[in-house]
Amino acid sequence: MEKFWFCGLDISKHRIGIAIGYPQLITPLKIVKCEDFPQELIKIKQQYKDIKFVVGLPHPRYNNFKFIKDFTHKYKELLRPFFFQDEDYSSILATDNKKQIHDDIAACVILESFFLSSCYNK
Repeated sequence: MEKFWFCGLDISKHRIGIAIGYPQLITPLKIVKCEDFPQELIKIKQQYKDIKFVVGLPHPRYNNFKFIKDFTHKYKELLRPFFFQDEDYSSILATDNKKQIHDDIAACVILESFFLSSCYNK
């Protein structure tokens, strides 16, 4: 069975957490500033051929919902193919004892949720 690489993205207004993996293995990759995202995306696509992207998207009631939708739309050509995945609890699960959020770990949670969801299993 051919393994496709997937890239999980935890997007915020200042930085983006990135994870990479496939269903049996997910690992944090890096955290980048939003302005550096296009260049990093190109590097990732060159390194991981036939990669698919999973963008964490919160519930519409949260302020960052529109920002993430607009940001994803802005880079939709670079992100093809991509899927949205509920990310409502990813930051909570990626927060350490000092109350610091680790965006790359949140991206891992998003990717793991995607693999466990019906979206991927269909």
